[in-house]
Amino acid sequence: MIFAFFILERDPLQLSDLASALVTWSQNAGTYALLGILLVALSLRLRGARPIELGLRTFPLGIYAIFVSFALLAGLAVLYLLSAFGWSRIGAEVPYPETRNPQTVADYVFGLAGFFAVLAAVAPLFQVRFQRLAGRRVWAFAILSWKEAIRSKILWIFMLVAVIFLFLDWFVPYKPENQIRAYVQVLYWSVYAVFFATAGLLGSFSIPSDIQNLTIHTIVTKPVQKFEIVLGRILGYGMLLTVCLAGLTLLSLIYIWRGVTEEARKESLTARVVEYGDLAFLGTKARTEGVSVGNIFEYRSHISGPHPSDPPGKPIHYAVWAFRNELPGLDAARIQFQFTFDVFRLRTGKVDRGVYCNFWFVDGRHPEDKVESLVQAMQKEQASGRYKMEEDGYSPELARKFRIAVIPSFEVKDNHTQELEVPGKFFQMLRELERSEPRKDAAVTPFLRVFVSVDRNEANRDANNSQLIGMNRRDFFMLEGSNSFTLNFIKGMIGVWFSFMLVLILSVVLSTYLSGVISMLTTLVLIAGGLLLPFLTDLVENRVHGAQTRIDSGPAVSFYRLFTNTPLVATPDDTPGATLMRAVDNSFRFVLRKIMILIPDIDRYNLEVYVANGFDISWTQILLMDNLLPFAAYVLPWLLLAYYLINFREIANPT
Repeated sequence: MIFAFFILERDPLQLSDLASALVTWSQNAGTYALLGILLVALSLRLRGARPIELGLRTFPLGIYAIFVSFALLAGLAVLYLLSAFGWSRIGAEVPYPETRNPQTVADYVFGLAGFFAVLAAVAPLFQVRFQRLAGRRVWAFAILSWKEAIRSKILWIFMLVAVIFLFLDWFVPYKPENQIRAYVQVLYWSVYAVFFATAGLLGSFSIPSDIQNLTIHTIVTKPVQKFEIVLGRILGYGMLLTVCLAGLTLLSLIYIWRGVTEEARKESLTARVVEYGDLAFLGTKARTEGVSVGNIFEYRSHISGPHPSDPPGKPIHYAVWAFRNELPGLDAARIQFQFTFDVFRLRTGKVDRGVYCNFWFVDGRHPEDKVESLVQAMQKEQASGRYKMEEDGYSPELARKFRIAVIPSFEVKDNHTQELEVPGKFFQMLRELERSEPRKDAAVTPFLRVFVSVDRNEANRDANNSQLIGMNRRDFFMLEGSNSFTLNFIKGMIGVWFSFMLVLILSVVLSTYLSGVISMLTTLVLIAGGLLLPFLTDLVENRVHGAQTRIDSGPAVSFYRLFTNTPLVATPDDTPGATLMRAVDNSFRFVLRKIMILIPDIDRYNLEVYVANGFDISWTQILLMDNLLPFAAYVLPWLLLAYYLINFREIANPT
């Protein structure tokens, strides 16, 4: 068994989400692009210039894009006005296959307006500046930045990691099921701390130091672009930190391979390739959630076992995983499933024993409400002795007749990754059935369902009495295979690379207009906001963390509850005062939502949870889709801002 508590609340970005993600990015980037354009136009107007004539003469593409953007926004306002009288379906959803974030007509119109606003902001770079940028000069600035960073001796901070290597054994227990996990966590967080500090210091004080020491005057008076300095700094410092990260990654792997015990290596040194299903519940109040145990961190929902006070006929609780598509690797003799469940005890019971659960593997064509009666009929025929049973208790004839495979009374232990092996014959039979009688709607009818319930047999009633089993979607999965732990560790370090490059780019961009100390503090505020992003998201979505439903929240309503001693979940009456409070809170959430656009989702690049718990990091879905694309979408507008800031700043410019 392997101790693995794999908590990942956010699903990685899927290919089907790209359309809605692109629309959202266009809206956010376009909002700030329009704001910047208006500020620049106002600044030029205050200086006596006529920005429209100047733009038509030098940047016609940008001016045309602005006109189109404002025309779309005006059309959007008209559509909203018509929708108030029922003459427009501006809020109708535009269907997109399998997307988790459906977009409305208004979203697409707003996104298109934002795209033209971004185009207007980028047009000057393409029309004038980009053709003057020289890669040779950028590379020269990068080499100069490399040498300056080495001479500054700031890299001595990396010696702190050596101290971690020397005393790591003090913090890591020698239990085989936990040793790899503890090693990985200590190493990753040490590397995070060192690289965040180094990237922030290098990026924040580079350009301000050049300005303070007047060394930048020698550069900008030459025929070079100011933006080349920014690109050179980012490239040079990025290369240096990348080389240091590669060295620390090699040392970390050597330490792990040298320090872990042989037993821990056999149990935990892996990278599982898994297939997840969709989780639903039966017999509980809601299909999307099980029983709440009062934990404020409601990551897992629970299903209950037998209780002495249960009324007769109380529905049995089931957790049901639906695997939509045909599972890979079904030709194997044994198909392996793994799970990690949380045992919540309402009474002590027999602590040395786990909770016994039943696992039913069911053809997805069976209606969910008929499965329980089918299993009971199957068990009666099995007890009759008319069917030949194999050594593992599997009967091919019974399985083919009912299209169900049952693993009864499996002992589930608290927070341990355990294995279930199901005969491959059962899945091969389902695959043959799929090919002979294809499902009519694969999106609705899954290929396989797995039912999990607490065993209620008399033999296990004493151990299962008043016990609950908690699970989340990723707590049960099919194991497709295992990849190299070493390669998975390197993939996790790529997530560290995205993190410190984001910090480096932010600090360099801010330093183009702010002093070194202010740039460093602003970067720290943005990174701290990224760590608090889940809380801010709950606040914007009018949701209290741990609550399954939305409630009235916000500063106005919170002050009202505080001074009137009103419970948290209580809703204010529909009075003019309550309406005013909700309006204030909605305005607050609108402003906060726009501010959150500037905050980086730094936790997205923390892939330590995959490596520490032995789950493979895919190149495409995680590193490309969920890391690289959001990274590029976030830093590109900041680089555009750096271009304008460095060019608007007066630094001994002869032109």
